[in-house]
Amino acid sequence: MTEINLEYQAITIDTCIFDERDCGLEKGLLKQLYQFKGSPVVLVLSEIVIRELQKHMTEKIKDSRAKIGRAMKLASAHLCLAEVDADQICTKILGIISDSALAKQRIHEFITNTGAKIIVPELATMDSLVSMYFDISPPFKNIDNKKHEFPDAIALLSLEAWADDNNVRLLAVSKDNGWKEYAEGSTSIVVIEDLTKAMAEFQTPNAVRSIVELLISSIDSETDNDILFGITDELTKSLLDVDIEIEAYSAFSYETEDVYAKYLGHDFVRDSSSKSPIIEVIRVDQDCVVLQVEVDVTCEVFCTFELSVYDGVDREDVHLGKNSASVIQEYSTGVLLTLVGDFAKGLEFIEL
Repeated sequence: MTEINLEYQAITIDTCIFDERDCGLEKGLLKQLYQFKGSPVVLVLSEIVIRELQKHMTEKIKDSRAKIGRAMKLASAHLCLAEVDADQICTKILGIISDSALAKQRIHEFITNTGAKIIVPELATMDSLVSMYFDISPPFKNIDNKKHEFPDAIALLSLEAWADDNNVRLLAVSKDNGWKEYAEGSTSIVVIEDLTKAMAEFQTPNAVRSIVELLISSIDSETDNDILFGITDELTKSLLDVDIEIEAYSAFSYETEDVYAKYLGHDFVRDSSSKSPIIEVIRVDQDCVVLQVEVDVTCEVFCTFELSVYDGVDREDVHLGKNSASVIQEYSTGVLLTLVGDFAKGLEFIEL
């Protein structure tokens, strides 16, 4: 990790941020937290958050397995699979480890890969907790069910105690209003809502400023380069695997088939004040930079409909033929760019 002077020496994540990223500990922005292992920045996680995360992940795993199980029952019937073959496939896909054990295993691997330090609840003093509750201090609110805020209160008190003991400023990522209000009265904790912006706080401005400026310049001037070609190529390929849900209206019954999307183009999302393309620095190493750009993608979605009508006399569906339709669709997405090369020499010496 590049040596830099940091305003914050540690970062922590609230449960709601993990939920926002669908608890995908092994991909996307959450995987980018691996960069903190062995770095001057410490990723700290409240044990309260870890326990909540395990509960949420267990529920997601249980739900996913149930959906796969139902799908396998349908597939075994339509594909004429023997019961023993279907059971073997299910076992291979679903595994034999319990939902909670799998969630715990994934969290353990995440903690190992990020080098995260777990902050125990015991650091939160009982006197402070009781005072906060009866004084209705953040994160407690003046409502009947304010007791539900105890987990957040314990997490925040223990995190602040750790930060004070280690003389560090802690950047907390949370969308919870209780966390934000608590941080307003804290000298050790600052809360930010967006994980992308939070991680940008820990990157080296000088190491990548020229690269970002060159990339912005090439976007503004529509100058072709391998990075911009790569973005277009990946957006095009991503539509080959996209899960498309069709909503259609017809006087007839229909079934959909041959559903696919074709990339038409994209525009970079721009800052409302500077009008420059929004590029966030996610990670900086000596020979690697990870950036995120926001884009609005335009595509054309195609679908073929097989139409039928129910014959009340013969009591069967009568096939009426097929009809195709397409619609222009727009969506917004973030694109992670991993750049490697000699950043001092410009874009032409960088690979995407």
